[in-house]
Amino acid sequence: MTTKLESVFQKAAALSPELQDTLANQWLAELEDEQRWDEAFAKSADAIDTLAERAIREHQQGKTISKGIDEL
Repeated sequence: MTTKLESVFQKAAALSPELQDTLANQWLAELEDEQRWDEAFAKSADAIDTLAERAIREHQQGKTISKGIDEL
């Protein structure tokens, strides 16, 4: 465990049990959300690669139009 995380836990330990549970629930939800994103990206890597290859191919074939970020 890092020093910074230990410091967070020490500060959290000084809070009321209710606040500790609230923090714990928030942290667990964040960790679970991160895990879901990691899994989703891992599962979609092949699809993203395929789309990127298609976009490059279409650009090379002159099927794209260059526009600035603020242009529609």
